[in-house]
Amino acid sequence: MSSVELTEKEVTDLVSLLTEGERTEWDEYDGLDSGISRSIAYAGWTGSDEDSSIERMDVFCTSIDDEESAPSNYTAYVIFKSGKFATMNIYLPSYCDDECDASCGGFDVHPIEDLERIKESDMRSFVSGALRTIMGSLPQDRALEMVLQEATKVINDRVAKPIF
Repeated sequence: MSSVELTEKEVTDLVSLLTEGERTEWDEYDGLDSGISRSIAYAGWTGSDEDSSIERMDVFCTSIDDEESAPSNYTAYVIFKSGKFATMNIYLPSYCDDECDASCGGFDVHPIEDLERIKESDMRSFVSGALRTIMGSLPQDRALEMVLQEATKVINDRVAKPIF
């Protein structure tokens, strides 16, 4: 557990960012049980507000189901100008009645030096969990062959048409 903490202003800026200015107070018992902007969860944020203590917010989707109506989970990395960052899990329900219906339960704060290591660990945990789920759902005698064949196709497609 990290001994790094956010200042009151950083917490206020974090809540304001996530809720697009609708709220500024963090509920220490419930986090933000609603009111988080879907667009922030999808795309992150690059700061341009000089008064904000936040430099940027990166997001990483941790859901496999790409159906439009499926619920989804994101890990957010909020990078502060003071040399620390907060990580949080944002949940978007399957319905889309409201632009600000996503939620999160809490956040962890770390020194900025740990950012790349934690992102790498989170990505590897996602891949590992996804592979366990896939391998566990396929017939045991064909699972490895199918996963390797499909992985090869995906890799070849990615090399042929880079997304960046």
